[in-house]
Amino acid sequence: MLLDAAGRPVLTFRELAPEPLAGTRWRLTHYNNGKGAVTTVLEGTEIALMLGVDGQLSGKACNNYRGGYVVDGDVFQLEGPIAATKMACPPPLMQLEDRFFEVLEAVRYLRLEGSRLTLTGEKGELVFEEDESLLPDEDPLDAEPV
Repeated sequence: MLLDAAGRPVLTFRELAPEPLAGTRWRLTHYNNGKGAVTTVLEGTEIALMLGVDGQLSGKACNNYRGGYVVDGDVFQLEGPIAATKMACPPPLMQLEDRFFEVLEAVRYLRLEGSRLTLTGEKGELVFEEDESLLPDEDPLDAEPV
């Protein structure tokens, strides 16, 4: 609290709330490539993740995907496997999507630092940035599972 010369409060400080985890769209920027290195995603590729307030996650890589999740503090866990459409994509994108799903299904911890979300597990790490520009014409929670 900041006081004026007469001792009256003129400014009160308060801690800012962190960015919300749920209800925010995330764009994958880096991932573990399975060879001991963290790399950026393919140029021109966007992998989106949306964590719904209802415990459902969804997004788009090559295919639309969805699943359930739970968060307890810094513990993150999927509820069951990811369901995804089965559209064919160019091999590099399919390999990236396969690796993304492999790491995502093994995630156990999350770290939220400002507009950066990091998901970590025994298969690697996924690093996302908040991105409200992804999927402007569709809500990823409406994606049809296979």
